[in-house]
Amino acid sequence: MQRKSSRSSGFTVVEVVVALTIASIGLLGLSSAMATGAKLQSRTEQFAAASRAARLVHERMHGGDLDARFDEFQAAPILEIGSLRVTVTFPEQVLIDAIGGPVPAQWRYRDTDLDGEVERDDDASSRASLVPVAVEVTWQGGELRTFFLVTER
Repeated sequence: MQRKSSRSSGFTVVEVVVALTIASIGLLGLSSAMATGAKLQSRTEQFAAASRAARLVHERMHGGDLDARFDEFQAAPILEIGSLRVTVTFPEQVLIDAIGGPVPAQWRYRDTDLDGEVERDDDASSRASLVPVAVEVTWQGGELRTFFLVTER
């Protein structure tokens, strides 16, 4: 003769509550990871857009007449590209760091008014010289700074 168990088959309330608690913790962790991933993707996209904006300035400075490009960015040093704010400056310190000392007085691009930014000196004896360029791209929640040197071709 077979004995019948007083316990019916299935899960008890305690087992169901424990299983639901474990599942809830797992789902919360998964949703948190997905939210973090979305934030990282957004930041990556913003940084990529900022890099493209800085590269655009770089390409514009290298393309065409250097005097015209220099004048263009000096006249309007701030550009708005979508949600990005792009600021172009010409800091003398970048040039000093690059050449390892003071800027020669005969160079066409140098700080003539001692404000820390280079200006074009049309009376300079040497037409060829380096132009230091600093590009700062800012957006909500971040910024990118890059420096480079340009010379006449």
